[in-house]
Amino acid sequence: FESPLERAVFSCIPALCPLRSSCESCGASTTRSMLPVVALTFVGLIGQSRTVAFLNGAWNPSRLRSRLESGGASVGRLGVQIDHKDAAVADEFGASDLMEALVEGGEGEEAPFLSSEGGRASKGQMMTEELQKSLSGSGYKTVGSHSAVKICRWTKQQLMGRAGCYKHTFYGIESHRCMEATTSLACANRCVFCWRHHMHPVGKYFDWETDQPGFILDTAIKEHIGMLKSLRGLPSVTKERWAEASTPKHCALSLVGEPIMYPYINQFLDLLHTRGISSFLVTNGQHPEEIETLRPVTQLYVSVDAPSKEALRAVDRPLFPDFWERLLKSIDALRRKKQRTVFRLTLIKEVNDEDVKGYADLVARGHPDFVEVKGVTFCGSSDAFKLSIKNSPHVWETMNFAERLMSALAEKRESGEEDVPEYGLACEHAHSNSFLLARKDQFFKKGKWHTWIDFDRFTSLATETQQQRESRPSSDEFTPGSESSSTSSSSSFDGPGGLSFVAADLEAAAKYRKEMETETDRQMGTITAADYERETPAWALMGSELQGFDPSLDVRRWEEVRDGRPKPSLEEWDAFHSRRQERKEEAESWALTVTSPLIRPDEHPTEQR
Repeated sequence: FESPLERAVFSCIPALCPLRSSCESCGASTTRSMLPVVALTFVGLIGQSRTVAFLNGAWNPSRLRSRLESGGASVGRLGVQIDHKDAAVADEFGASDLMEALVEGGEGEEAPFLSSEGGRASKGQMMTEELQKSLSGSGYKTVGSHSAVKICRWTKQQLMGRAGCYKHTFYGIESHRCMEATTSLACANRCVFCWRHHMHPVGKYFDWETDQPGFILDTAIKEHIGMLKSLRGLPSVTKERWAEASTPKHCALSLVGEPIMYPYINQFLDLLHTRGISSFLVTNGQHPEEIETLRPVTQLYVSVDAPSKEALRAVDRPLFPDFWERLLKSIDALRRKKQRTVFRLTLIKEVNDEDVKGYADLVARGHPDFVEVKGVTFCGSSDAFKLSIKNSPHVWETMNFAERLMSALAEKRESGEEDVPEYGLACEHAHSNSFLLARKDQFFKKGKWHTWIDFDRFTSLATETQQQRESRPSSDEFTPGSESSSTSSSSSFDGPGGLSFVAADLEAAAKYRKEMETETDRQMGTITAADYERETPAWALMGSELQGFDPSLDVRRWEEVRDGRPKPSLEEWDAFHSRRQERKEEAESWALTVTSPLIRPDEHPTEQR
């Protein structure tokens, strides 16, 4: 080989490359024929998941160079030309685009993640210059090297007194005081309906440089408030609402990527709760171990995007080969959680909205407190999957699916096959095409729904639980790249010339995290969903005249928007109206008529405990 980099990379093939069987079959004696495998292994050194992602066709070759560089590599062509025979080999391994993406030069250079002294492997930053420009152009504010924050449209809408989001209707959050953020832009899925258009990196594990949780939270709040300042001078923004919005009270960790991948997610949650900020964390169900060790969250979501293995493969396009088993383990872990848990179902018309029984089986397995059924929002088609506006269900179609799911769960419960909780259709938010199924055994008490959250009560309980934990090292005592991380044991791959690749940071971080996450069952079970529930006001219930719209906001504008939407056929409208009347009669039988005095969140009496 012509450079130390080539020699080191080639020496690692038996240990790292997923195609090492091909090396054995060809005898690994021809340098030119092995070039595609060498190149793929080169990606494997930066992150094995990136290699798998490329083989699965999830990479955009035009971005490959910047993504390689984001892993800390000095990219070069390896100084070798390939002929037509070798090009065929490259195509066989799916690597021809990779070879074209590698830039010229780099001969004789050593990649910075290779250490001639057998020292620590230097990880690169997740945030590339190209990625940062792309996110900034879409309204994001990047935080550190792997986090981001963005203003949700509902935050702006409620700040201007126009409307609130579905979480405002279902759970009582104040939308203008909600900060939408993520602690990890990377994700292990490439969902076909992703409204972020796949501008973020992919990865099965978090193997980039890591920012401290305190820095992320402080910077995110600062950027969040900074973006809101552009609305401050609008006539519809009152001084009272602006003062409230300047102090975030909720954090929706659902912006983009997979926030639970962040190694210090528990410390980040502790900081939120200490500052009186509630947490809504959404995960894609590909990290069951992280769910198991997760500390109490105000509300924990698992996205259930399809009811079967093949459907999930087509919709989510996951990187993990055992993606279905991981989802099932995540559902099992969710069932063991004591705090509020949610299944989020995103319906794509004629794609994942037919197998209601399959969804019912998953709900029966996980026993979530709530099931959110939401029609997908069309945000444009992607190269991977050609969605159109026709794939977005109408509100009556989403409601029909929610009712069929409720009926399927009732049938399973009545059959006695499984211990299935009883679910009821509690709330609707037609403005965002969303419906809420809730467990009656937990949240329907004395004829009234209690889906809302007493946020002050939760943050108080979370703070008390945090203070009661056994003493342990602070999160500041471990910093990736510190002496403590480099002294931990790690596996290394020796190459010619004394070069070796050492994954010290990853193993040290994993060991440290395991020590930090040691909790007793008593401590993890301190807070239960019943400890911080509140009664749901009448206007938020299923069957309300405004379909879940807060009457204290701009009702006239909402009615104009609603009346301008597509209308169902006469038969569909009759069936839809009939079912809504049934729901209204049920509400009246529960002594929760829609004509009863409306209760505002700030006027709702807090239950004395």
